[in-house]
Amino acid sequence: MGDERQHFRYAKRRSVAVPVSFRSGGMLTQKGQTSNLSPGGAFIECPRPPDQGSMVEIEMVSPSAWDPLRIGCEVCWVVR
Repeated sequence: MGDERQHFRYAKRRSVAVPVSFRSGGMLTQKGQTSNLSPGGAFIECPRPPDQGSMVEIEMVSPSAWDPLRIGCEVCWVVR
């Protein structure tokens, strides 16, 4: 199997568009939008996606929270 990962999800993803901003390492902050979300992940559409394996910090505004949500994540899949 090498470095391949099994593709499975423990929770169903929901189609939802939420504006986000994110950054990785020394990269400038980018803007994007989720196309789906689940408790275990999100697909974020953006012009210049970070490389697979990159650690990023995502910030999104929740309508039910006072402050933006900041979540540390690993990029697992990239579609170019």
